[in-house]
Amino acid sequence: MDQIDALRAGDGVDSRAPPSARPRRVTVADAMTPKGRAGATQRGKLAYTFARRGPSTLRHEAPMLSHVIIIVPVLLFSVIVHEISHGYVALRLGDPTAARLGRLTLNPLPHIDPVMTILLPAFLIISNAGIVFGGAKPVPINPYNLRNLRRDSAVIALAGPASNVVLALACWIVLLLMEALGLGGSPSTIDGAVGLVLGYGVFINIVLGWFNMLPIPPLDGSKVVAFLLSPENAARYLSIERYGFVVLIVFIMAGGVRFWMAPIPRLLSLMGLV
Repeated sequence: MDQIDALRAGDGVDSRAPPSARPRRVTVADAMTPKGRAGATQRGKLAYTFARRGPSTLRHEAPMLSHVIIIVPVLLFSVIVHEISHGYVALRLGDPTAARLGRLTLNPLPHIDPVMTILLPAFLIISNAGIVFGGAKPVPINPYNLRNLRRDSAVIALAGPASNVVLALACWIVLLLMEALGLGGSPSTIDGAVGLVLGYGVFINIVLGWFNMLPIPPLDGSKVVAFLLSPENAARYLSIERYGFVVLIVFIMAGGVRFWMAPIPRLLSLMGLV
């Protein structure tokens, strides 16, 4: 029985073997490592292998498919919090539209968008785009209710990615606490599964927040860029929003999303997750 088999069996450690020959305890970080550190199981590979090597690795890492049951709810929760943040900040800045339409709720049904929640993730998987993400139905904003249209539009736009940063940091802090307490291990254990969920929480929210900062209308980054432009140039720039989805697809197909997401593996490394 080799080291991986011993870890999967849970009781395959030979106490007579020298320390160097014994498999070490699998930590939370192990369960989240794309290439797998010594003793990590194949099931412990986190989805940011997409950002480093692309979805084509799934052909060689079939156990990753079992993680869909974790990825989907984490992604859905993250995009809902993202949109609620837009609506809540808009409410604070004078626009109650989202609140009146019942969009400030964690109930997923009002937030599901056929394109961003279903079609876009499916397209990215089929096209081997290098990353898998999605979005919820944008919360409605009435700009005429805002006290300062240009500034408030940028603040509302930044609220979404900021919420993802907060979620990612929260998940990361809990992971560090688990590591300090000696918790974690194979995803087949309860604490290991919790660590895996938190790991996806870190990765998905970093990807979601950073992707939305792309300066392609109607993504959040475009609202920030528009604030920095003169009113005339901002109006011309935002006028391409009607073609935004097409521009986004072309950008993805041309490999631009890989370039934009390039800093993420380095950031994960600095956080001790790679």
